Amino acid sequence: MKRRSVVGLVGGAVLGATLPLLAQQQRRARIGILASFPPSNAGAAPLWTRFYAELESRGWVEGRNLAIEGRYTEGSATAQDRSCSS
Repeated sequence: MKRRSVVGLVGGAVLGATLPLLAQQQRRARIGILASFPPSNAGAAPLWTRFYAELESRGWVEGRNLAIEGRYTEGSATAQDRSCSS
């Protein structure tokens, strides 16, 4: 009887300690982007900087609670058509 009590107490303590951790986990949101130029492009960099700053001001940080997947056409209309269809 004592062993059951100890096992139950230890199991309850472990479960009780992990429940708050499970409640704090957030799902990671995903954004798909189709754009002409990537953030590494010198002309597009200021726009991307503002985009990421606005996301961060609303609590979304890439790698923490947000995943961003981008497809970039480098200005080619035919490449953009292909990106949209796949």
